Amino acid sequence: MTDEKKPDRRVIRTRRMLHRALLDLIAERGYDAVSVADIAERAELRRATFYLHYQDKEALLMAALENVFDGLFAQIAAAESEPEAWRILFAHLAARRTLYRDLFTGQSAAAVARRFFERLDARMPTATTPNDAPSGALMGALIGMIGWWLESGSPATVEDMAALAQRITTR
Repeated sequence: MTDEKKPDRRVIRTRRMLHRALLDLIAERGYDAVSVADIAERAELRRATFYLHYQDKEALLMAALENVFDGLFAQIAAAESEPEAWRILFAHLAARRTLYRDLFTGQSAAAVARRFFERLDARMPTATTPNDAPSGALMGALIGMIGWWLESGSPATVEDMAALAQRITTR
């Protein structure tokens, strides 16, 4: 028998409400325009409750994105090929274009990109080698490419972007 306690369902529910409130507000207004008070109000909670669970808005964002990333990267891990994995990634980005456009270009861009590509690197090891200069450059290029695609309204399709990402990241 372990000393590990099951998570309190109320805590799980409260955090889920905060995650959803933040992601909905980002899609509506953009991350930079959302305050802790806005998040608490949307989740129908007090600000004090927010601070019982998260230090600040960025901590909530990272926790909320981990949930989103868990589902995405489980799909990527199940892909039968690297081209399919890239298609899954870009289809996910396209389906949530408004959210990711803001996250990859706003105040949160550096933190979001870092965490996103840590997770991506773990699922697509052929694309990069952790902590080396060429990998950093490739990840910078990839984040720039994603930001451009999401912001520009480019006619490039999911398949076009997946093929380009694979081409620029495969050594």
